[in-house]
Amino acid sequence: MACLLFGVFGLQSQECPNLISPYDGEEGVPVDAPIYWEDVDHPKFVGYLISLGTTPGGEDILKKRSAGVTSEFISPIGLPDDTTIYVTISMFIAGQDQVVCASQSFSTSDVVTPPDCTELNSTITPPPSIRGTFISWYYAYTATGYYLTVGTSEGSNDILDNFDVGNQLSFEILPALPEDTEIFVRVTPYNENGEASSCSSENFLSLAVTADVCSSYYNASQGGVIYPSPQLTFPDKVFICTTDPDRRFKVQDQADGARWFFINESGEETLVSSDLDVKFEQPGQYRLEAFNDLVTAVSTIECTSSKTFNVYVSEKPEIIAVDVEGNPENRRATISVSGSGDYEFSLDEFGDYRSFREFNGLGPAEQKIYVRDRNGCGTSIAVVPKVLSAADFPAFFTPNNDSSNDNWAFNPRDRKIAALVERIRIYDRYGRLLTMLMPDSKGWDGTYDGQLLPPSDYWFIAETISGDTIKGHFTLKQ
Repeated sequence: MACLLFGVFGLQSQECPNLISPYDGEEGVPVDAPIYWEDVDHPKFVGYLISLGTTPGGEDILKKRSAGVTSEFISPIGLPDDTTIYVTISMFIAGQDQVVCASQSFSTSDVVTPPDCTELNSTITPPPSIRGTFISWYYAYTATGYYLTVGTSEGSNDILDNFDVGNQLSFEILPALPEDTEIFVRVTPYNENGEASSCSSENFLSLAVTADVCSSYYNASQGGVIYPSPQLTFPDKVFICTTDPDRRFKVQDQADGARWFFINESGEETLVSSDLDVKFEQPGQYRLEAFNDLVTAVSTIECTSSKTFNVYVSEKPEIIAVDVEGNPENRRATISVSGSGDYEFSLDEFGDYRSFREFNGLGPAEQKIYVRDRNGCGTSIAVVPKVLSAADFPAFFTPNNDSSNDNWAFNPRDRKIAALVERIRIYDRYGRLLTMLMPDSKGWDGTYDGQLLPPSDYWFIAETISGDTIKGHFTLKQ
């Protein structure tokens, strides 16, 4: 076949493998024939995929089945008779894309007789916590399907009566077989020419229910461990919020039912709910008992799991006080709260929260501090109010009589801030008092004794109604 890929070690080529047996174009191939192809010799070869179909590149018989690094494949259920079968082999080389080789084909022989009988391979009877029983058998040459008859006595069919399971080699009987009972199984292969004749029954003893009925087990058909009992993940602590006393808690895990018990100080239990959810009326210790119903042929068994946990009361924080200290550019705020919860604090509603209730380095702007209950019962907001600072006063003015910014005046948009100022004194660079302004005045026009002062920096001291002072400077420009 043509060269399809290059290796990473120099210019090393690798051809797709040819079929060895059956060879490409071979006819009259038995339907149980294994398929062999040439080995791939490449230093970074990983493995093969094989697909079988009735058209070139087709996958209607087998779709991309891994063959590992072995250059052979045997169909566990045989191949269709009197059919041209196209084989498509894909190769994996480390560090390169998958290589899909051109299809090669062969033709199977025409089967003209019914198949022979087969035998049970194994009767999979794991612990009776399984809801069913798996029965498997060996492939019957030329068979394209199987009838399954199951009963509790020789020749009987009270469980399955000549049931067509299709072209497979195992079947799960649901519900589970009767416990501790002799079971008789007959598997009858068939194909387009008819069914096997006079196939005999085989028998085995089903397991009885034991104390391990609810134990976990491995289910081969599902490829994993099955847990008949609920796998509880209910938390160790649950909190009732005073703002939401009617909140109901439920079993989040897979369960058919549940029972909730209150445990008093003496250890006595009282049933409080038989539903999958519950409303807790009081704090204390509780026990959750969740169960799944395991249905067998003779009874229904509860497979239970239990979890003991505690219920506490919590609530949204109430802001009692916001104490602020320090100068406007470096304030410290301390938040006082009350409530039965476990509280944490943050300057960012969605940021990092901490247990400390003191915040340093706050500026003059208004600042919100978020206080939330760690138990999920709500968030409250404490507000550190804005305070006056030098930044609230004009940085310059231009007294050139153009009717724009001719006066230096304190006129903040927030009238509440304006009301905090009692008087403002303005000085030159030598400390000489030039004027004193009231908050509602038109401001300073840049003159002293009737003369316009030169461009320069000037200083102000604003006094507030609370006795604080704010100092700063501004520029007279022309």
